[in-house]
Amino acid sequence: MSDSLTWFYPTLEQQAAAVDLSRLIVAGAITDPELQRRQNDLARYYRNYLNTCPVPTWAPGLVLTNEIRRVTDTFLPFNVIKGALLRLVHLALRQGGELSPPLLQRTSCWPDLLHHLQRGSILTNPAAFLGMLMDDQHTRMKFLFALYLPQQFGGGFGRYPGQYAFLRQWLGSKASFTGGALRCLDAACGSGEGTYELARLVRDAGFPADAVSISGVTLSPLEVFSASHARFPHDPVHENIMRQYLDGLTAGEAWGNIRFAAADLQSWEGAEQFQVILCNGVLGGPLLHDAAAMEAVVRRLVRCLAPGGILLAADRFHAGWRKVVPSTQLESLFCSEGLSLVQVGEGIGGIKPSGG
Repeated sequence: MSDSLTWFYPTLEQQAAAVDLSRLIVAGAITDPELQRRQNDLARYYRNYLNTCPVPTWAPGLVLTNEIRRVTDTFLPFNVIKGALLRLVHLALRQGGELSPPLLQRTSCWPDLLHHLQRGSILTNPAAFLGMLMDDQHTRMKFLFALYLPQQFGGGFGRYPGQYAFLRQWLGSKASFTGGALRCLDAACGSGEGTYELARLVRDAGFPADAVSISGVTLSPLEVFSASHARFPHDPVHENIMRQYLDGLTAGEAWGNIRFAAADLQSWEGAEQFQVILCNGVLGGPLLHDAAAMEAVVRRLVRCLAPGGILLAADRFHAGWRKVVPSTQLESLFCSEGLSLVQVGEGIGGIKPSGG
């Protein structure tokens, strides 16, 4: 199997972050006749909205009701706003602009988007908001990160304590039997918190840093940037938490071979065999619930799993998704790919037979 990914290694060095960011996001003002036309259309919609809409304009603290959402969308059609924002995203990102931003995927009206972004009342005008994003590079950068790494859609540390407790024990039992060498994969690693937690578990289990490699792959290049540099331009509180965690992990020194890359799990072919693979927060959820797609992803991950290695998958999806994809379906999928199920404290886990 070949691996043509571009890998990024963790660094808090400011200049390195600036270089990587310049490769991702277009600098300066964005000029585009089609985007300007859409801005003019939005301005007309907004004038009509102000003159005739009977429900209040969004403002911080406003309690959104279904009536506000429905009536606002009559005057400010979100499909028009969303189309303009998606074009902006495509023009603003040098890499990953073809990926639909999670926040726009899960938002259905203009007041909800403003609520998620927590913008001031002056930006209730979508035409003015779009114009500001076109003109102001700094505001546009924060907006892009908010779209792809929205604060309210997950992230953070300590999300799967049951899984971590199991893995801590499992790693401890394996440290003396593998010659100290360990290769780990965090599939769908997002902004890297779980990857760094895995690194801490491996370190605490007694594996020497120079014999460990931990790879994190995720769909969005912006997530790779945040994971590699512990930078969250739209969320300074989380950025501070992330950097404190890394200080505790490394104590000022490099630890292990940690790296990140952008990849689609439905098409990526790993070039290594991993003893530990995590695939948290993706199987059976909003981003990956089609049976054929899940089967393809699990099959690819199992191909990357070393004999005797373990594949773990946990999530925090609400009950609705659990009805769409019950745990028994995922267990059957693991079994069909030759894994032996094990009790892992949280989520599901499967071990590849030593002769597999």
